[in-house]
Amino acid sequence: MAAQHILLTGLGNRATQTLYQLGSATATAALTPLALIQLLDHDARPDRVIALCTEGAKSSTWQMFQDGVRKTLEIEAECVDIPDGRTGDEIREIVEKAAAQFAEGDELTLDVTQGLRHFPFVAYALGLYLTSLQGIRLRGAYYGMLEGFPHDSVQPRPIVD
Repeated sequence: MAAQHILLTGLGNRATQTLYQLGSATATAALTPLALIQLLDHDARPDRVIALCTEGAKSSTWQMFQDGVRKTLEIEAECVDIPDGRTGDEIREIVEKAAAQFAEGDELTLDVTQGLRHFPFVAYALGLYLTSLQGIRLRGAYYGMLEGFPHDSVQPRPIVD
């Protein structure tokens, strides 16, 4: 099987139409990873998109995410059901389920904006594991800066790598 470029993200329970900026380009989307896939150069876009979804995310934002990926990339997003990560065993389960999606030689783009507050730490541990022990190349780790702006600000929210 040929190596793939995979975007991995976690979904949260809320979505808000937001203007995002990556470099000098802007895009409006209800979820940061949907803006990210619009803003990445065509040759930097992923072949697969995987969303880690708790029960709450699956019932609230998954369908919107799936539709957005289909519209932008013309591929089907994949959902990996995960627990909330409230215990060490649940966090281990999240890491194991996510890691199982990758084959040696794959490339990874992470988006850590959405999801539960501790998701970026879990994603960091996962990224270290995949890159150091599984032969996965990290192409980028993105975060959409949604907070820290006045509520009435129309300034684009930066996506940082």
